[in-house]
Amino acid sequence: MNVPQQMMSPDVLVRAVHVASDPMVSHQARVEASQVLNQVRSMALTDATSGGSANDNGVGGMRPIETVLNLLISASSDERVVFFALTILQACLEAQSPSSADVQIRFEIRQVLLGNVLGIAAVSGGGGAASTTGEVSPSLAPSYVKTKIGVCMALLVRADFVSSWNTAFDDLMNHLLSGQQKP
Repeated sequence: MNVPQQMMSPDVLVRAVHVASDPMVSHQARVEASQVLNQVRSMALTDATSGGSANDNGVGGMRPIETVLNLLISASSDERVVFFALTILQACLEAQSPSSADVQIRFEIRQVLLGNVLGIAAVSGGGGAASTTGEVSPSLAPSYVKTKIGVCMALLVRADFVSSWNTAFDDLMNHLLSGQQKP
């Protein structure tokens, strides 16, 4: 199955995540949504491991990995979408060799996680409950989302610490401490 460019838009991907995870939706619709999501995952993995030679598969000339990062940014309050995007990022980071020449992908992932997502993991409290709409308040981010963020950050540190991110621990501490000070 080939995912057309319009199927890679963040809005369409958010709907696909919701359909794939909704037991009230028909089985056929969930299967189709899952196929789209699996294709997006496959395209992002190919992009992450090809050193960017998969540039033409994304939306508006964006690389598939950039599409996933934009999805993460645009839907950062939706725990199902955040988890889906983080799962793809984790797979991409695991598939890349730490000595990969394409440190740019890891840099982009790191910037998004530090700038947009890490605050969810930094705030303590709450039992991990979400509202009935699936939106996540930072103080209520479920532990599985916080764990997925931590795994992605650990993979980034493992790959880039010393060679291209020698301030990793300082950066993480600054972001975690600033997140705890927020109301």
